[in-house]
Parts: sequence; C-alpha cells; structure tokens
Amino acid sequence: MSLDYSVSTRTAINLEEFFVGNTVNFGSLTAQLGLELLSAANPLAMFNDKGLKKIDRGIEIIKESTRNYNKELAKKEKKHYPNQ
Repeated sequence: MSLDYSVSTRTAINLEEFFVGNTVNFGSLTAQLGLELLSAANPLAMFNDKGLKKIDRGIEIIKESTRNYNKELAKKEKKHYPNQ
C-alpha cells in the first residue's frame, strides 16, 4: 500500500484541519461555555437537580464528540503522512 504524499492531499487535510477542525473545536467550546454559564447562573432557579444533570450530560456529550472528531482527524493525517 503506497502512501499519498501529494500536495493536493496534504493541502486538503490541512484545510480540513484548519477550517473544519477549528470550527468544530470553537463551536464545541462555545457550546460548553454556554451550558456552563446556564448551569452556574441557573436563572430564576428554573433547573432542578435533574435539569442540571442533563446540562452536565450535554457538556460531556459535546466534549466526547469533539475528542472523537479530533482523533479521527489525527488518524487521517497519520494515515497520509505518518512521519510528521
């Protein structure tokens, strides 16, 4: 199996990492921050313990999906040029 070191492949991976990867990470951090602020402020005590647990679970789901996305992106990068 030959590895593809072409400029177009490297460019595509780098563009995906820069634009898509950074957008995913920024969106994830923004969503986590929003949920954390909502949980901490708990405006008008509108969330009971069950609601706060759902918010915490939502934060964990966002973190997990972001980690998984970054792992997949790293696998793709390593597959195409493993010596970097």
